[in-house]
This record gives sequence, C-alpha cells and structure tokens, in this order.
Amino acid sequence: MAGSHVLHALQETRQYKVVCIDNFHNSDPRVFSRLEALARSALPADASETDKESTVIDAYRCDLTKPGDVRAVFEKYGKGGIWGVIHIAVRSLARRRRRKKSAKATGAKQAYKAVGESTEIPLTYYLNNVTATIYLLQIMSEFDCTRVVYSSSATVYGTPPVVPIPETTRLKADSPYGQSKIMSESVIQDLTQGVQLF
Repeated sequence: MAGSHVLHALQETRQYKVVCIDNFHNSDPRVFSRLEALARSALPADASETDKESTVIDAYRCDLTKPGDVRAVFEKYGKGGIWGVIHIAVRSLARRRRRKKSAKATGAKQAYKAVGESTEIPLTYYLNNVTATIYLLQIMSEFDCTRVVYSSSATVYGTPPVVPIPETTRLKADSPYGQSKIMSESVIQDLTQGVQLF
C-alpha cells in the first residue's frame, strides 16, 4: 500500500519516470495500470510528451535477494542512469527526468514485514531484509547511484515510551523483523560516513 502511494507521488511531480522492482509477495501487479490511468487523468490538456511518459511505470518482477536479476534492471538504464532509490518494505524503482539529459531514480520496495512471522522464520527475514538491502546498495554503487531513501519501521523502537514516537527514541526492536530494519539502517549509515557517498 505505501509503495503505490510513493509511486503515485513520484508520478505527480512529472519529474520521474517510475521503474518498479517488485516480487509481488505483498502486492498486486494490477496496481500499475490503475496508477498509470490515475496519472494520465491528472495531466493537463497540453501535456508534453515528457509529461505523458512520466505516467508510465516500467515494472519488473524481480527479487532483491537475487542480485543478478536486480543488476539486469539497472543495466537497462545504464551506469549513472538510475538517479536514486526509494527502498520500502515492499519494492519499487523510479527514474528522474531532466530537461536536457535523462537520469533515472530508483525506488526499491521489497522487504518482508510481518513482526509475528519474523519470530517463526527469523533467518528468512534477515536474508530478505538485510542481505537484499546490501545487494541493492552494492548494485547501486556499481551503477553510480548514490541516493537512497530507506523506509524503515516503527518496530525499530520496540515498545516506545511515548506516542507519537520521536526519531530520537532509542532503538530497541522486539522482533527479528525490527532487528533486520535496524541492521539495514546501520549499513546505510556506515555508507554515508565511509568513502562511498550515500
């Protein structure tokens, strides 16, 4: 659900060509045609070809735990062709359009997100949420894509002392799912402080 709202918000700007990677574990591919129709209906009568192109979503059935498949999507847009990634607990990619030179932005949605289930199959959650994030970040680096928005989860705070939860609240996840999100956040934080600029 959150992923489709992000895709729609990207379409509304008319600055992005949305490219979506999704394994459809928690989503329905029919949402893309609905989003495209919604975006087309919002275009002005004198919409440019570029504006019309921004309504189309390039969707790929792909699993972030399979780096070869993810790399193949990035290869379609070339080195430097993916402008940025939005990595959500579901999976999607977007390309940023510029007036003279087309650059792509990527949002990737695709993590397992059931807290209770994560206690039953924790290794699956760590593989999908942490390893897949690392694979995605490595591929982004290979293709000179250094912008990432990571959608974490309130579960990283465990039982919070106050609601709404300020982001300054200590991290203390109560589940493998929450721990996997903290671990992914830590990897991204390390990249922002290292040689690679994310």
